[in-house]
Amino acid sequence: MTNANLSRSLEDVREAHRLLFAYYRRILDTVRLIGDQFSDHTFYHWSSVVTDPPPMRGTKPFDKWAWDFLPLTSVSFLYADPTAKIRNMQVGDWMLEVHVSSDSEFSHAKKFKTEPDPQAFAPAQASQSEIALVAWKCIANMPKDQTWLKVWTQGYWPDDESVQSRTAFNATDGIHSFQLKRPIEEFGSRSDVIAFAEAAKSEFNSVLGVR
Repeated sequence: MTNANLSRSLEDVREAHRLLFAYYRRILDTVRLIGDQFSDHTFYHWSSVVTDPPPMRGTKPFDKWAWDFLPLTSVSFLYADPTAKIRNMQVGDWMLEVHVSSDSEFSHAKKFKTEPDPQAFAPAQASQSEIALVAWKCIANMPKDQTWLKVWTQGYWPDDESVQSRTAFNATDGIHSFQLKRPIEEFGSRSDVIAFAEAAKSEFNSVLGVR
């Protein structure tokens, strides 16, 4: 690679970093705005979905996936009712999940045992970026050692059939779930985000009976 080509490549990297920052900032602000619309729930936990979280500073990073350093590519934010229990939950208690999938091709990478190579992904134009709001509701009293985090880790997202038929999905023992999702490009303004949250509230109430 010539010095001129290297300089152009580094310019591309710098521009990509700035675009990525702007995107991540927009995602964080969007998720915070969604959470604000569910005033009876507060932030509880967040986690990367496809990858491990970024390693701690004392952990050697060189054998980690590079994807681990892009945790917002596929990530979930959990919100729980602070007046209810986050363990040993009771019938009627529910948790809100805000799931961000920045690249549907990467979301599918969960099936791979080794670090997925983005060069093998379909073109970006064929991929989708979405935000899903998922309600997880207790339909049975939970045992003392059960927590919302365990429910989220062990449970399953609603399948397409349950979403299309607007019926509750049996996520795991004693837990029903339902979700509403939208392409990220539909959120052009604050009012778009708020309207999405309000639509999810209506759907959650209709399907799961939660408010």
